[in-house]
Amino acid sequence: MIFPEVGTLRVALTGAVLVAVTLALLPPFWLVVRRIFPGRNVFFARWGFIDVARVILVGVVAAFIAAAVLAGIESQLLQGLAATVLIFASMSAMCARIAVRTEPSGLRALGFESGKAARSIGTGLFLYIATLPGIVGLSLMAPWFVEIGGGVWEVQSMLPEFIELSTSAKVGAVLAMVLLIPLFEEVLFRGFLQPLLVQNLREPGGIALTSLIFAALHGESMFLPVFGLSVVLGVVKLRTQRLGASWCVHAAHNAIVLGLYSYSAGLRSVLGD
Repeated sequence: MIFPEVGTLRVALTGAVLVAVTLALLPPFWLVVRRIFPGRNVFFARWGFIDVARVILVGVVAAFIAAAVLAGIESQLLQGLAATVLIFASMSAMCARIAVRTEPSGLRALGFESGKAARSIGTGLFLYIATLPGIVGLSLMAPWFVEIGGGVWEVQSMLPEFIELSTSAKVGAVLAMVLLIPLFEEVLFRGFLQPLLVQNLREPGGIALTSLIFAALHGESMFLPVFGLSVVLGVVKLRTQRLGASWCVHAAHNAIVLGLYSYSAGLRSVLGD
């Protein structure tokens, strides 16, 4: 499709308005964040890109193991979630090992700080709520951009199958999608990769490149909204230097998306189910 349908364009324009309004109203919200966490909270990692390669290698090995061990699971969704948890958990464990080996502060270098937990989580959720209209706007713009690029926009494949799961299976799926996978993704991207990129590309460049990589791994249909979310997560982690803050925001976002999709027939129809 060279030119997107008129309906898709109208939805995209609505999304563009939401993004523009969010950006216009963001400065006062950012002043509040700076008041709570003043100053530049940049952490300089002692690990390097060779350590990133080691983490990726662990992920590749874990993927082969997951393919062999989890092949008997009938549900593709549960199989995919279990494999993702196994792979990301293995890579996160490698990140933790590298941090303990290279940093005097150990796991604290990844953002596992205990102090100011409530303040950092509150700040993260505050910034997320302030930018949520913009993230929604990017979601509305995504189909138009995918079609302009010659692709076909598709809803995340896990969502339709999630509706058909049994109650007990849904509990496990929710645990993975809302708590475990966001935790491991935050360790990998905001805790381990982002500090390394920030110290080489400065704050905007480091957050942007981390977000580009993170969004690309979620596919072209989800690229725009995931990129926007990742920028917010990166800013929260950079400002607070607490992984718990970005994890809570990430978990809240996944819970909202999953809840809206599960209980809104209208949303499912818009997403193409």
